[in-house]
Amino acid sequence: MKRLLCLLILAFLCFRVYAQSDSIRAQKLLQRINHERMARGISALTNSFPLNAIAQSHASDLARHNMRGHTGSDSSKLVDRLQRIHYSVRAAAENAAYGFLQPLKVLKQMMGSTEHRANILNPYLTEAGVGLAVNDSSNFRYYWVVTFARPSE
Repeated sequence: MKRLLCLLILAFLCFRVYAQSDSIRAQKLLQRINHERMARGISALTNSFPLNAIAQSHASDLARHNMRGHTGSDSSKLVDRLQRIHYSVRAAAENAAYGFLQPLKVLKQMMGSTEHRANILNPYLTEAGVGLAVNDSSNFRYYWVVTFARPSE
């Protein structure tokens, strides 16, 4: 029991995931994404609780395992993560970024990627969720995921 407690304390000290300030940063990224969309005459994305959960879960998984990309540590893809929570969509996309704490820098990184920029500016996508995880002992420290979707109606 004492060993388990020590391990839990060590895990807590070494790995921090989704503190309140991270939630605020995640929402600021969505605000900046919506600013980019609206500046081009594209409707703002609606903040989606289920998509926030999916994005946060994937960001935490990447941070925990010191990974990058759109495939989870369990080999899941975005479609798998959507199906797990029974979130039915007509279309979905995912952006991921690493290494930056500030939402503006994350947005600049995403807008510099042809694929990520296309996701951000896709007028067919109507909802989004943002996740930010931090692992101070990983290669990138900050792990961002934005999940976009157009739900089935």
